[in-house]
Amino acid sequence: QLLVESMAAPPRLLADLQLTDATLAGPLFGQPVDLSAGRLGGEAQLIALGHSPAGLLATLSGSAKLRARDGVLVGLDLGAAAVAAAQSSLAEAEAGLRDALAGGATAFETLNAGLRIADGQAHVTESSAALVGGSTASGEGTIDFAHGRLDLRLLTRPVAEAPMVGLRLTGPVAAPRRLLELADFLRWRAEH
Repeated sequence: QLLVESMAAPPRLLADLQLTDATLAGPLFGQPVDLSAGRLGGEAQLIALGHSPAGLLATLSGSAKLRARDGVLVGLDLGAAAVAAAQSSLAEAEAGLRDALAGGATAFETLNAGLRIADGQAHVTESSAALVGGSTASGEGTIDFAHGRLDLRLLTRPVAEAPMVGLRLTGPVAAPRRLLELADFLRWRAEH
């Protein structure tokens, strides 16, 4: 349901959206790390006030949830990260982790994400994925719709009892920088 109250002062946009069991056959958001296949569901309750698109984005508030199953996340290969982390040589483990977090694809069984949105900024309130092969991943961060920027982290624990490794996407939404977060894991590997 979408309602536009153009005569209100200021004009208001209200949305109550639901998606049930939709099939995704290509990238969802057009981002370097993106959902590219799976069955999707979710809901969003949003409100925005303003006379222009910029005003609407700056006042966007509400919440959203996304659920996906039997899908693929492109832009990193978390299965390869687990294999790389188990290499006997620290140098091979590091090189493999860098490759795995630089590109590829990750098959997942389930993925859940929740957003709390206030004043044009979305904060990830929950994010988890059960990956094919038994490992898990999570996410955290913010998306600033008003300024077109993001700061998101995708994390996984490639070896039980080890620190997490991650990929951080930060900067402009259209072209975020990819920063690998491996230092804690590599230090742990060197000590064990």
